[in-house]
Amino acid sequence: MDVSKLAPAELASHLGNPQGEVGLAVGEFMNRLNLKLSDDAYGRLGIKAGNHVLEVGVGNGLFIESLLNRAPQTRYTGVDISETMLAASAKANKASVESGRVKFNLASVDDMPLDDASMDCAVTVNCIYFWPEPLKALAEIRRVLKPGSCLVVAAMSPETAATSPLATREHGFRIYDADALKQMHNAAGFSSITIDHYHENAQRPDGTPYARKYLMVRALA
Repeated sequence: MDVSKLAPAELASHLGNPQGEVGLAVGEFMNRLNLKLSDDAYGRLGIKAGNHVLEVGVGNGLFIESLLNRAPQTRYTGVDISETMLAASAKANKASVESGRVKFNLASVDDMPLDDASMDCAVTVNCIYFWPEPLKALAEIRRVLKPGSCLVVAAMSPETAATSPLATREHGFRIYDADALKQMHNAAGFSSITIDHYHENAQRPDGTPYARKYLMVRALA
């Protein structure tokens, strides 16, 4: 399926919650688009041997193996609201799911079926725009993180969003600048909050090249 043929509103809806065959096609597009971005976000976690990593928004799961390979005995739990993406991720990581290294949960980020202080680090890429209550969501992530552990949030910058026909409130996106992101993380109880910039050249669904900048938030629970 050619996702460039989708109307902006339909494409945006699947970016926030991919469903069915269209959702799978959008997931494949996002996989190609976010390969380097996700790799950068994973690298900021400082994963150590035996760590249990939480990812909010799993996509089609094709990046999970690269995360597991960053350190021995790494475990992974993914949370997503999309049954389509969770099914694709489980299929892509069948052996790791069967061995118990990878688990998935169909759940909202603000109400995760996870124990307090059960995760060693957490990451989320291109998801915060779609959270109805981002402060509540961040507080929930902090709840499941061990004290002093790390959260990395990758969020499109307002400058990049301004060039996109999709990243608008009309299409369900809420874009935050660096000050707003820092304030939200602080209000949710995180500390040692830093925000770096990530730059890359990418392509829109129709193949048009563009430069994009992301805000990479790193904070400690």
